[in-house]
Amino acid sequence: AGTDINDDGILSIGETWDYEAIYEITQADIDFGSVTNQATVTGKVINSIQQAMDLSDNDSTQEDDPTNTAVPNELCSPLMPGLGLVKNGTLVDLDFDGCFESIRYTFRVTNTGDSDLETIELIDDLLGVDPIPGPMAGFDINEDGILSVGEVWNYEAFYEITQPDIDIGSVTNQATVTGTVVNSIEQAMDLSDDDSPFEDNPTNTAVPNELCNPLGPEMALMKTGTLADLDSDGCDESIRYSFRVTNIGDFDLEFIELIDDKISPDPIAGPIAGTDINDD
Repeated sequence: AGTDINDDGILSIGETWDYEAIYEITQADIDFGSVTNQATVTGKVINSIQQAMDLSDNDSTQEDDPTNTAVPNELCSPLMPGLGLVKNGTLVDLDFDGCFESIRYTFRVTNTGDSDLETIELIDDLLGVDPIPGPMAGFDINEDGILSVGEVWNYEAFYEITQPDIDIGSVTNQATVTGTVVNSIEQAMDLSDDDSPFEDNPTNTAVPNELCNPLGPEMALMKTGTLADLDSDGCDESIRYSFRVTNIGDFDLEFIELIDDKISPDPIAGPIAGTDINDD
């Protein structure tokens, strides 16, 4: 679910689909100490009888090594309820005056334990005593207010840089997240880390003396080409060009126009569905 990008039942060139299945461990597996096996995938070329097939590999799309999963003698080692919080800060120019006046903090909350959690509360003393609103739209997968095991929620908040921050040259602090096990009074808690959900190091965001260094409007364009057999006759008769357009400046841009004289004097239609994040 969610990995067939166009929901068209077609695995397009370069597209990736994810699957999941559960296997119940047996006593024989425990006695042996591991489970080793392979899966097989097949697909049929559209409007053709030609097929593709591959045996699974454990870490590469180009190899066919069996997957070996160790099964220890002692399987019962509960994780207990757990949370992991990662906090990062970047300088931003919210009023578009060419000067960085704020820090955008992004928070990534992960359920690292073995129990679903509810009543998630994210507090950062630097930003006030009230919990930070969230999660951001689209991150509570089931929209049920429950941070399920392995689920990740993202939050965002802004801090206005002060003169003391500029004098010191950085802003260093931590946030705290708490959650309650569903249908229980048991809680989980974590202090934020700057890059890992399993550590608790404060987040340090550098604040230079000179905050006004406008980039201006800037764009970056990457173009790659791959051979393609569009008529499925076994011969590559075309080149499929992929273009990646990135806004690397400090202003939002509109009226994007991509032209490649090799293809046509007219602008190339786009962007590809799903890559204009806000559809705006």
